[in-house]
Amino acid sequence: MILLQLDTLRSHGIRLELFDSMDAVRSEWRALAAKTRNIFATWEFASIWWRHFGKDRPLRIICCRSADDRLVAILPLYQWSSPPLRIIRFIGHGPGDQLGPICASADYAIAIQALRQVLSIPFFKWDVFLGERLSASEHCGQALGGRTLVREGYPIVHLSYRTWDEFLASRSVHFRGTVRRYERKLARQWNLSYRALCPASLNEDLDTVFALHDVLWKGRISSCFRAHEAFHREFAACAETCGWLRIWFLELGGKSAAAWLGFRFGGAEFSYQGGRDIAWDPYSVGFVLFMHTIREALQDGMTEYLFLRGGEKYKYRLADYDPGLETFGLAKGVFPQSLLTAAAALRHPDGRFRLDVATFLR
Repeated sequence: MILLQLDTLRSHGIRLELFDSMDAVRSEWRALAAKTRNIFATWEFASIWWRHFGKDRPLRIICCRSADDRLVAILPLYQWSSPPLRIIRFIGHGPGDQLGPICASADYAIAIQALRQVLSIPFFKWDVFLGERLSASEHCGQALGGRTLVREGYPIVHLSYRTWDEFLASRSVHFRGTVRRYERKLARQWNLSYRALCPASLNEDLDTVFALHDVLWKGRISSCFRAHEAFHREFAACAETCGWLRIWFLELGGKSAAAWLGFRFGGAEFSYQGGRDIAWDPYSVGFVLFMHTIREALQDGMTEYLFLRGGEKYKYRLADYDPGLETFGLAKGVFPQSLLTAAAALRHPDGRFRLDVATFLR
């Protein structure tokens, strides 16, 4: 551990500690993550991610402590590439849908001040800092003087309703009629049933999730879900032990036609991945299963349903608001600056990148 006392944060009574291991702050990290309501901020997610993707790179865990030794924020950073172009990133990119400082929302400004100071000290050597998928509503990139590279949707549904019928009543007549009609039709014609995760058969249930995901994405470029299967299986097992994992199957005649994998953390439901047999697309099995997962989350007392990153139209048929995500970059020197400029030109019209930004920069 290296202790750093930073003058610019003394007005907040904050000191910074630099660790090269996550284990040193495991219990405090877990307690702090609970305040974020973000499954991707947990020590469990970060530590499993590091085992799969860290590859012995230099780890830079910055802990921000108050005068009474309270852990205010964690900056989970690491050096992704070495000279001639040293790129600093947040842990969790790829599988993680929302990254950045780990702290309560009230302490986010302090965390950003700490990040600015860390990036300014000579010990912390870097050429490009890449802040990926941070909450756009916190304006981190702007506060640091960074260049915005990507903006993504992060739609959320408020579940502030007493019953499912009340939730449907808040939607249009056409929408709630569609929800009920599709489900009734499947139940009448194909013996519709829903099946939840069975912990004793977790591996088999994950096999089904991956198989239906492959069917959906056959012949198209998929997400990193299948490519990072080993990571997802390990984290799913950990999340099941912690009580966070949720898996649902829509079954027709006893056979799975659609699958949904998500998490429950901090009073929120995270809709993470899924798949479906496209032969059943005329019956909208994916939509019907989505609505079932929202109904279950509401009935179990969750206060939010997060569709996570991506601006697909079906999400906005339900979303109440969208704080958004931003990816931004900072660069030192003419050459790194020119690379950021080139990276910004890689965007599709919808804001997505054609390839991984950091890979392009390197």
